[in-house]
Amino acid sequence: MPSYSVRRQRIKEFKDICAGASDSIAQTVLEANTWNVQQAINHFFNNRHLYPELKQGNKSKLEKVWKDYADKEDPSIMSEAGMLQFFKDCGVNPESHETLAIAWHLQSSEMGLIQKDEFVASFSKSGCSDKKEIKKQIQQVCRSLSDSTQFKEFY
Repeated sequence: MPSYSVRRQRIKEFKDICAGASDSIAQTVLEANTWNVQQAINHFFNNRHLYPELKQGNKSKLEKVWKDYADKEDPSIMSEAGMLQFFKDCGVNPESHETLAIAWHLQSSEMGLIQKDEFVASFSKSGCSDKKEIKKQIQQVCRSLSDSTQFKEFY
């Protein structure tokens, strides 16, 4: 087991990525994953349903974020320009496989189309309420694909 100061640092690293996780949850997940931060983060995101006490994102704030990307004619979907801006804001190359990871995370029902209800529900469930938290979540989703189990689930 790592020293106390190393454990505290790893708990902080875990909580920086896993929005809404308490010290107790962070410690439990890290202990179950032999204090391997990346492995613990992957476990946490793949098994978020095991942690119902986690805070949910604020849906009304997410709906305000959505407006920045919504199609002007049909505000229930993200416009092409909005999608490109969303990817840019998240630091994602729109021509990369990471866009597929985002669609997978949002559980998009139609390829190439992001719907408001999917966007709000998925990011709320992930504990996100603003663009900064969404960006952090997307980056974690993309990083998690380096885990072979997670990649198989994605693929």
